[in-house]
Amino acid sequence: SSESSYSSEADAGAEGTWCFEESPGNWIPFQPALQAKLKTAQSLGEPKFVFTLPGSAAVYEADLEAKTQTNWDSGHQRKLTFRPNEGQGSAGASSPAESSKTSSRVSPPLIK
Repeated sequence: SSESSYSSEADAGAEGTWCFEESPGNWIPFQPALQAKLKTAQSLGEPKFVFTLPGSAAVYEADLEAKTQTNWDSGHQRKLTFRPNEGQGSAGASSPAESSKTSSRVSPPLIK
């Protein structure tokens, strides 16, 4: 994929929010730039997406099918979830219990 193929809006089928589980039941949304790239990968049917975060040399892999995020250096894994916007249906939706625990914190911006 080339950088120019990314747009600020993903397909209608990918409208929602990608989140990672920081601690049990504490879901954190990815920051907007990374969110857009995850949604683009999702809408293109890409099963995996590799990224880095500022201030860190660590490389992460988001597996959009297995719904996991793995740190390539440490092997540490976190769960991912995709929450469709309200009115977008229930595909990939989390349980109401998870939704009620979502934190308002945002992950750091993407370095590319």
